Amino acid sequence: MTSPFDDPDFRDFLAERGIIHEPGMAARLLDDVAPLLADEGFDLDDLDEVDPDQLNEALGRAVERHNMELFTPIGLDRQRALAILRRFIEELVAGRWERAREILNTVPIEPSDTMPAISHVIGVSVTFLDDCYSNAELIPALTGIRIPVWGNYDARRAARDVLATARLGQSFNSLQEMHLSNGGKSIFEGGALIVAATISAIAAHRGVELGEVSAELLGDGGVVLPEFELQSGPVVGAQSALPGLHALPGLPRPDSEALLQRFSGWLQLNSEGAELEVSNEAAFFRDIAAFAVSAGLDAHDPADTELLLETAEASENGDDPELFDAIVEALHDYIHFRMSEAGESSEWYGPHEAVERAGESGDSLMDLILEAAAVADEVDPDLRREGLSGLSIVRAVDQLLGWIGGGRRVTSTGSVLRSDIAYVAGLLGISAVGVNKRPPLYEDKQSATFHVRSMWEIPVLAAWWQALESTGLIRMTGTRVISGAYAATWDLQASAPLKQVEAFAGTFVAELFVRGAEGNLVFGPEEIFVNEVAYLAEALAQSVGVGEGESIPLEPLLDSLMVGKMSELEKLGMCTLTEDGAVIREAFRGVIAFATALIAMHVTDWNDLDGADMGWGDPDPFGSLTTE
Repeated sequence: MTSPFDDPDFRDFLAERGIIHEPGMAARLLDDVAPLLADEGFDLDDLDEVDPDQLNEALGRAVERHNMELFTPIGLDRQRALAILRRFIEELVAGRWERAREILNTVPIEPSDTMPAISHVIGVSVTFLDDCYSNAELIPALTGIRIPVWGNYDARRAARDVLATARLGQSFNSLQEMHLSNGGKSIFEGGALIVAATISAIAAHRGVELGEVSAELLGDGGVVLPEFELQSGPVVGAQSALPGLHALPGLPRPDSEALLQRFSGWLQLNSEGAELEVSNEAAFFRDIAAFAVSAGLDAHDPADTELLLETAEASENGDDPELFDAIVEALHDYIHFRMSEAGESSEWYGPHEAVERAGESGDSLMDLILEAAAVADEVDPDLRREGLSGLSIVRAVDQLLGWIGGGRRVTSTGSVLRSDIAYVAGLLGISAVGVNKRPPLYEDKQSATFHVRSMWEIPVLAAWWQALESTGLIRMTGTRVISGAYAATWDLQASAPLKQVEAFAGTFVAELFVRGAEGNLVFGPEEIFVNEVAYLAEALAQSVGVGEGESIPLEPLLDSLMVGKMSELEKLGMCTLTEDGAVIREAFRGVIAFATALIAMHVTDWNDLDGADMGWGDPDPFGSLTTE
């Protein structure tokens, strides 16, 4: 028989799904998907009279199921993934960062006879976190989670996304969105870090040994992993990467005083602040240097910059956003001083990027979103389900899946055919018709019916369709749309999990808000996303009664854009618009919190949310730094 991999269409199909054929890879892949294809009635050893379109559709479903299985290990694979996490936490809590890294680095991309795959560890991590942050008994212990020190800012940013979605009980469901802004390795490391922080917080709350909680919640069935060939020894003067475990004191470097004196002189020449401010910053950085020494680090060594930032954030200093911002600002100035002395050959360029990333100030806003989400999660589930059942975007899913049946043809862009636009739009109560040529603009504005050449021209319909695909309720196979992997679990009136329905509705809201940002002629996508997050966060916080209730000023044009999008949510029944802003209805506050977190994942530069820039006040920098 001719190998399917000899067929260029087959290879293109797999490539679209992130599968690249390499010599020797065919047998493994076919072994994986053959049983799944057999369930669909296809025998890979007998494809002579098979309809190619039907095979493509079956293969698409098989690949999707295969990918899902990668993140839902069972049996020994699951036990080994849990054992990896337990061993990782043991090394991390002991302050042996390099050994902890080596443990994660030993995990292969594909599972072996003795080791789980990276995807297995990711899946176990996010599922564990979803369970923990949805457990009412554990919630009191998890209110002040800090991300462990790690020395890799990309992993730390991924950890923030994992934590944010886990607090909403949606980390597993958000893996696809998280991959948009984080690499797989960063999610792998970030997830492990949040598992470690979660276990540590629970142990501290109970007043018991961390190993006891790890054994209880990450029971691995006694599986034995192969011996790791760890190259690094214990770190002299190391502190635990987890909060609450103190550092061993170190000694300042001999030239520290001379560097501090030169930095003070550089500030006097280069700072735009008043003399008192310059003097305060110089003294404040001296405190930072002392804090670094207490943590076994060196503020004058570029190799220690990221660990110093993370250590400060993980300590009680990180509890005060203004203080931590001041630490970042002082470090930023010091790095510029060192770069000016070293010139182009400076080793400080890498640390400079790390400090600028640390200066992104979206964390406090995300904390507000998560606080609002926690309140929203206490709303009666029956009330939430009743509210969701009344949404046209939710009610129409069953009708759409019935209409799709065994599959419907779509355009090359994944849109329904023009002849189908009227029916599909009608499911949402939208009057629309697909046309080859639009009517004159003045006629179209006076009509209550959309005259469009593509479904993508109707924002609500486009967002709904994209949300259906993103959440696995439908999927595209190139020329057809078919039911997705999660369509079978969708039965709103019977057994559809509430979190699944809320995740779908939240994804719809996020899609509605992010669409069109790339084509805006006045503002860039980043500016739009940042303002959308700020607007929704304020509306959410005021609706549930958290935060200080201060107004977040927006650009007038962006404010108008937001009101337009919020009016669509008002039409759906999710909110009410008043002169003072938007009030989110109680049943949909969790949905809006999830949507806001998804939109935040599109933001790569949180400097646009700087408090001073957004009119949130100009905090007094260079306060007192806790060094004990």
